[in-house]
Amino acid sequence: MILDPTSSLLANLFWITLLAVIVSSASGVLKAGFKQFDLFGVIIIAIATGLGGGSLRDMLLDRDVFWISDQIFFIASLVSAIIIFIAARLIIVPPRYFLVADAAGLATFAIAG
Repeated sequence: MILDPTSSLLANLFWITLLAVIVSSASGVLKAGFKQFDLFGVIIIAIATGLGGGSLRDMLLDRDVFWISDQIFFIASLVSAIIIFIAARLIIVPPRYFLVADAAGLATFAIAG
């Protein structure tokens, strides 16, 4: 019996990449929040941190940019930025949480490749 791991592997990589975008966006929201940015500034920083590295990777490899071909990544970055912005306004967030979110984003992107 031969198993085809391609479909399950691609599904797992999709979810890991989506998680990496969300966690990296959270890192951007926390960093922008410490600088007292408004909602628009927070969203711009969150999208730049969540999607910037993968966009640069795809452009250097001369591939289609991943979040343009599948907009779920952009939507996830945008929605997570708004939710975390509102939650951070209601809860006092210690500065060390930024380091945790930043490290988690880096780790999940490293796993996704």
